[in-house]
Formats: sequence, structure tokens, C-alpha cells
Amino acid sequence: MQSYRSQAFFSHKFGDERVSPTIELIEKICSALDITCSNVSHGHPDVPGGVAREKIEEADFLIALCSREKKIEDDDLWTFSDAVQQELTIAYTLKKPVICFKEKGVRLAGFSGNMFTYQDIDLGLELSDIVEIITKSIHQCKVKSIRDDGAFTSHNFLDYYLRKSVMQVELDPVGNDYTWNYIIEKTINFENHTAEPIAGGAWSLVPEGDDCAPPNASAHLIDSSREFKLEVEKEAIGRNGTEIEMNLIPAPNKDDWVKIGERYSSPHLNKIWMDSVVYGGINFNGKRLNAYDGCCVANRIEELEVRIIFPPGYKVQDLTHIVSTFSNKLDRLNQSEIERIERESCVSISEFNGKKTAQLNIVRPLFQYFYGFAWNPPSI
Repeated sequence: MQSYRSQAFFSHKFGDERVSPTIELIEKICSALDITCSNVSHGHPDVPGGVAREKIEEADFLIALCSREKKIEDDDLWTFSDAVQQELTIAYTLKKPVICFKEKGVRLAGFSGNMFTYQDIDLGLELSDIVEIITKSIHQCKVKSIRDDGAFTSHNFLDYYLRKSVMQVELDPVGNDYTWNYIIEKTINFENHTAEPIAGGAWSLVPEGDDCAPPNASAHLIDSSREFKLEVEKEAIGRNGTEIEMNLIPAPNKDDWVKIGERYSSPHLNKIWMDSVVYGGINFNGKRLNAYDGCCVANRIEELEVRIIFPPGYKVQDLTHIVSTFSNKLDRLNQSEIERIERESCVSISEFNGKKTAQLNIVRPLFQYFYGFAWNPPSI
């Protein structure tokens, strides 16, 4: 699944080799988060202020890197670029969300704390020491811009939300091998009248190879506030995924609710044997984990439950819970959110009747984050 693509105006000083690595880092992070960056170089033929305003107006939000410009006399304080100051003012005037990365010692003269969010960063540190705070801050600003965007939120935030979403992933024996079965139940509350379809689907996050077939898919109506008919349209997405659109007839009104069940099945939805590992996987706490699965939060969810069940005799190893930003893959693990769900006892791993079950119970999960588990499968 690819995340919602947005556009940011990236305001920074040009021609300063000292900050070039940080600029490149921010641009790479934006690319990984499906954010297209624009800016105005000093070589632009038109009046810079006018061009900047047009580009900022087109953008969903603004990222500013406020690096040191001139030292303020008799003080360890610094000014920052006049152009960046001007672009921050334009963004504030246009009521655009702003995330500002302020170099240590820079004074944001004339800008009060309630005008935008800012993070202090030390450009003298290694890039690896500041990448997490930059990624998290940009992601949060992107989410805020999405929530403020009427064209997108009319579907994902205003028309309906998921009161509860339960996802069960189970590896079941089939003959001498196994297959993956996904069972998903969504309780959906409608906040407005809408004729928009409800999206669903299943994709292999760590695909097996070129001989994969799209998973089988089905959906049905479990319960509802009044009588509805559910029509389902399916579409295979490449070798490793199936997307569905679910239409309710008649179109739901405000305060209607439905409970929908989805099922997906394929031996190719995830790794089964370590011997079949070709690519994919993640590095976590110094260890390579070659399989992971769970839920990417693509709608507002009040309560999320993710359950992964392994059969008797299947010796899964290094099983652990993970939380990460997500585009069409896991981008960056969020250690603070991982620690929070540990602290609040949101995760459990248990065994019953030979089956091993890993489960997450999350209240109000972060939008556009992946919640799930990672592990290493056994060898054949």
C-alpha cells in the first residue's frame, strides 16, 4: 500500500556547503514518506517572493531549515536567512502547517512559539543522530496537513471512521505445507452521507518472488444499523496483492454504521520458510527479521486489534512487535511508540493448544503508521 502523496515547500538557505548534507537528508526522508518537495532558488528569473508565495500556496505544508546566517554581536546567537524568514511569514499568512528545524543558537526573532512547530537540531552531530526526530516531525506535519485538506479528509476523516478494526493473520496447515489466511472485521461509523466505496485489500509485504499469484478475496456484511446490500469489486494488483471496493446500497447516512468482514487467502502473503527468503525484512535491535505483518492505519481508527497465529509445530523465532512509518514498505521504526505500547501493556504473546498467538490492542493508533509483528520463519 502506498501512503497519501503530499507536497511540501522546503525552505532553506542556498549555497552553504555546511548544511548541504542535512538538506539532502530531509529531501530523502520526504521522498520515503511520499512527499514531493519544491522551493525557490536564488537563480529564479521572477521576483523570489512572488514565486515563493505561488509555490507555498500550492503546497500542503512547509518545511523550514533555519541554519546559522550571521552571529549577533557579543552573544552566542545567530540570525537566519532573510529568504527563509520571508517564506515562513508567507506560510503563516496562508495558514499552512509548518515544521521548522532550528539550528542550535539560531534566534527566531519576530516569530512566536504559537506560529508554528519547531525542533532544535545540532548540525554538528552525525546525521544518524538527528534522522529520527526529523522523520517523526515531518511525518506528523504531513498528517496534520492531510487532516486539514478537505479533498482528502472528506473521505478518510469526515465521512466515516473505524470504531473498531480487528485483523487476524493465521498460518494454517494445507496438506504438507501452509497457507496464510487473513480475517478482518471493521465496524464503521458514518459521520456524513456518502456514496464513496469502502476500500480494502491484502498485499504481501515481503513478496516471495516472480511466481506469486494474487490472494483470493471476499467480503460480506455482518451487521448494520439498517438494511444494506454490499456489492464488492475486486482487482488484482500485480503478483502479490488484491484490492477490493465495497459499495453499500443504499448509500449510508450520518449516524449509520456497518460491520463488514473481509477474508484473504494465499500461501504468498508472507514468508513461510527461511529457505525461501529472497529479499525483504527489517533490521531491529541489531537483528535481521525476515518476515513481518500487521495493519497500516489508512483511516481514523478508535480501536485496533492485530492478531497473528502460528500453528502447532511451526517454530517461529525472534517474534517481536513493531511500529513504523509506512509508504509502500516500512520506512522508519518508531521506538517511542514501540516503548509506549509496551508500557501500556498493549502487546501479548501466548500459547494455547500448541498455537502461538501474538496480539496488539491499540486505542487510537497513529495515522499512516504500521502496527504489527516481525519474526524469523523456521527452515524447512
